[in-house]
Amino acid sequence: MMSILKTLDFFTAHQKLDQLSSGRCGIEKEGLRYTQQHQLSTAPHPTILGHSLTHERLTTDFAESLLELVTPAMKTSTAALTELNNLHHILAHSQADYLLNGSMPAYLDDPESVAIGYYGESNSGKMRRLYRQGLAIRYGKAMQLIAGIHYNYSFSDALLDTYAQSQGTVADRQFVDNAYLNVIRNIRQFGWITAYLFGHSPALDASFLRGKSHCLESLDGDTLCLPYATSLRLSDIGYQSKTDTIVRANRLDDYLHDLRRSVLTPSPTFAALGLFGADGKQQQMNTHLLQIENEYYTAARPKQITEPGEAPLHALQSRGIAYVELRTLDINCFAANGISQAQLDFLTVFMVYCLFNPAPALTVEQEHHAKTNLSKVACCGRDPSLTLTDKDQQTTVPEWGNRLLDAMLPIAIALDEANKGNTFIDAINEQKAKFDNAERTPAAHILATLQGDKSHAPTSYHHFITSLSQTQYQAMHQIELTPAQIRQRDTDARQSYDSAEALFAASAAKPFARYLADYYDQIIALATN
Repeated sequence: MMSILKTLDFFTAHQKLDQLSSGRCGIEKEGLRYTQQHQLSTAPHPTILGHSLTHERLTTDFAESLLELVTPAMKTSTAALTELNNLHHILAHSQADYLLNGSMPAYLDDPESVAIGYYGESNSGKMRRLYRQGLAIRYGKAMQLIAGIHYNYSFSDALLDTYAQSQGTVADRQFVDNAYLNVIRNIRQFGWITAYLFGHSPALDASFLRGKSHCLESLDGDTLCLPYATSLRLSDIGYQSKTDTIVRANRLDDYLHDLRRSVLTPSPTFAALGLFGADGKQQQMNTHLLQIENEYYTAARPKQITEPGEAPLHALQSRGIAYVELRTLDINCFAANGISQAQLDFLTVFMVYCLFNPAPALTVEQEHHAKTNLSKVACCGRDPSLTLTDKDQQTTVPEWGNRLLDAMLPIAIALDEANKGNTFIDAINEQKAKFDNAERTPAAHILATLQGDKSHAPTSYHHFITSLSQTQYQAMHQIELTPAQIRQRDTDARQSYDSAEALFAASAAKPFARYLADYYDQIIALATN
């Protein structure tokens, strides 16, 4: 494969630099609803927002109180951020609760009493709820209340065509699949960089770990932290699977084979929990390593848009990879929308870098190194003595981080040349400052705020994140909705209820047990090598 510089030279020679920023960007943001008295809301999903199963932009994730805001795939990151802001604005005028703008929950009275999301009595609604019930008994409800940002990115057909030409081939399905898998392998190796640069969860409320053993330090009795942490969300106390499954991303068949095996392999641990509860009702989808593909926690996923009732693995095998979902982003509590334009500009450069930078097939050992690197940075990424494993060599976070940013700089320069500005170079330089001085990371800023100094008193994580989130909500609420926004909210809600009714009517012809069996039959029937 060509080097990055030679690839950029090819795009320049063919006057195609504008294609570097022609991809589509979508953002999914999760957030817990808290009352104005700073308690986790126990109210059901607001009816004015539509049906949580079928609404395309406003839904719930694990719990009734865990909202998920979903933008469409937009032509620019600016457009995606504008749409995300629009959704926040609509929320601020459609419910009394505010959205907690942080990854780790504020005070939790009793996590196990949290109401799991309800999606109606259609087969797809029952399946979505049953999957979440399974997550609850497998991992506990508290873990499922952690929120994050998912960044979806696809490259344009035009860019992929030019890139294929630069490699002396054509952008057929195999080339496109391999290109996206190259991106995913690079994200696995370098995904720790987003935890360091954008980690916003070095501390949490002590109630999150009530009754559990841990190694965190106490700040004030109500707040726990790790002194050099960047993202507790990505650490061992955050999103974790109870299996050490490695799902290879060297070929699409590898990915399908490994994930299929995990969905179909029985787990003694989960079998011991019981497929059915004491009340005789089914409480998890199966007793295998994974209930479904989504249970596999990873830094990035290859994605294809699914048809109703279609398993994601079937969609990938049938139609290939359409985009990549990056999952290592904490919510940026200092940005009212949970993510900033500067972050999105950096991610544009990062995604193009992950496409153009050749990523050889990863061995199982290298996969483990990558997971360990991410875990280390999440827990203690700002520790000056920390080392990571890069190609069997030990290196410090600043050394490796600066090398990566230097390698990304030519892409930023090319993007700015095409867009006639300095946006992308500025985004790289802003991140470079964080490697030069770890105190400039958002995680360090948050801890310094919690610890206090001569200018301000110490504060708990609960008070910090609820006060900040409520202030952001109030600022949104002060701006009236436009008639167009009201029409959008009401039309989207009405359409979601109509779609939910249609799903319910269609479900009458098929028992739920048959619906589940048909879903798994798709996975069983996958032909992988």
